[in-house]
Amino acid sequence: MENTHNNHINSHLPKRNHFEMKANLSHGWSKFKSQWSNILMAFFAYIVAIAPFEIITYFWDKRVYVEVSQWSEILQDSVAVSKWVAGPAETILYVIFSIIVFFWGLIIGYNLIKSYFSIYDEDVYKFSQMFVIPNKENFENFTQYILGTIVYVVGFLLGLILLIIPGIYFALRFQFIFNLIIDKKMRVKEAFSMSTKMTENIKWKLLGFGFLQAIISFGIIVVGLIALLVGVIPAVFVAMGWVMMTSVGLYRRLYLANK
Repeated sequence: MENTHNNHINSHLPKRNHFEMKANLSHGWSKFKSQWSNILMAFFAYIVAIAPFEIITYFWDKRVYVEVSQWSEILQDSVAVSKWVAGPAETILYVIFSIIVFFWGLIIGYNLIKSYFSIYDEDVYKFSQMFVIPNKENFENFTQYILGTIVYVVGFLLGLILLIIPGIYFALRFQFIFNLIIDKKMRVKEAFSMSTKMTENIKWKLLGFGFLQAIISFGIIVVGLIALLVGVIPAVFVAMGWVMMTSVGLYRRLYLANK
């Protein structure tokens, strides 16, 4: 009788990975309102860190690639294709620059995720945090982040190649690995295992949560459009900042339920 009674009680307890969408969205909004200035600084720092490289890449691509007409046997017509026209010296410089941009992007991505947690925990955010180069103290953690990125991207792409559904399933199941690697200093294997545990039985609910975030964000941006073009940039900032705080809050809730 005692076991039956206990089973009855347990059946009415919230599941380990249970979460209320409305409560998480509301909590994220409260966090955004209290931390909007730090979020704005982090976004501005991110733009400053990335924009110069993006601008250089854009104009350099226009220089080294030229569109030419080429006959297509399949279409039986001429089609526009890009042709590489740079000489050997410029090609070498372009490759070196591309490698630098790639690794700089990894560093900024790493620092951006760190900033999410710094802001969520209500630390004083400094503009310079976005430009910190990994040192001896966090180099191993940074390498785990790179390794996790490679494994995640390859796994996701393989899932998409097999079918779209496996790719989506992979993305949902392992969506927290970067948070776990950076926030909890986990190694890649441990992060994949914990993310699996955190998303157990709620993968499609998480997908629905993501769609709900997207719909609300779209609504915020539409309001910005209605307020003329001046309102678009603030609307995008509000939408992105709110999603950031909401996502970190959900991750923290699921981690505490599974640690």
